[in-house]
Amino acid sequence: MTKITLNYNLDLEPQSEWLFISSVAEIKSNFPFIQELGDFYCKGEYFTQRKNLESYYIAYTKSGSGVLEYNNTTYEIEPFQLLWIDCMQYQRYFTNPDKGKWNQIWVHFYGNSCKKYYNLFLKRNNDSNVVTMPANNSITEKIKSLLKIYENGNNLNTDTFAISILTNIMTQCIMATSSVENKTPYPDYIRDAISFIQEDYSEQISLEMLADQFSINKFHFHRMFKKYLGTTPNEYLITIRINKAKELLRATNLQINQIAPRVGIENVSHFINTFKKSEGMTPLEFRNQWLWK
Repeated sequence: MTKITLNYNLDLEPQSEWLFISSVAEIKSNFPFIQELGDFYCKGEYFTQRKNLESYYIAYTKSGSGVLEYNNTTYEIEPFQLLWIDCMQYQRYFTNPDKGKWNQIWVHFYGNSCKKYYNLFLKRNNDSNVVTMPANNSITEKIKSLLKIYENGNNLNTDTFAISILTNIMTQCIMATSSVENKTPYPDYIRDAISFIQEDYSEQISLEMLADQFSINKFHFHRMFKKYLGTTPNEYLITIRINKAKELLRATNLQINQIAPRVGIENVSHFINTFKKSEGMTPLEFRNQWLWK
């Protein structure tokens, strides 16, 4: 067996999450399975360097920026971008020194059929290991759900449920290779606006404020944002707020009237109506439906 080489520096914020999973033998023998996963808030000195690990690695940038060195190519991974690599090959990834922080949510996995998914991803993505995901992707939500179901350990039921989530993640990656977003790089002000919304979604944000922040005419900014992301700045802000609310509903016992202001919506009734319009159910119904039995 080839020896695994590994070097790393876990320069992480304390809110980072990391789980190791030992899937049951029946799943590992026949299906894709989770090995480890996490939500890392990486600081400036974070890096991982590795080779000869039987694993695939998917990491999605929520905010900040990372750098991947892989197959003689260097990639900068910005918000909305995702990397997918085969960890048998040499890889090095680290916090982009120009940004000094990188929030990546990630999963290591292996097993039957993963190689076929990976090869199809590369074929459709012109052999690039980085893809820009659509604005309405659910990668963060899916990996967060995996963190939730595995927080108290695993068994055949949790591992079976995880198969469908992992398959959905791989499928989203493949489908993103044909998206408009993946074909045209975002201008700097669009990337900066994305990061600003993702980090300051709890503040009162308007189109006028965003346009002033980046010294751009608000009508031009609105038009360009929709061109590159397929959604308006306000629609994107709502998506971020609803996704954060879903995380809080799943992972905390906070009341609805506590969650609403934490995601930037002061009026609780407006929050409930906005959530229901987005998800087809109230926040309480979502919490009750999602609970792992």
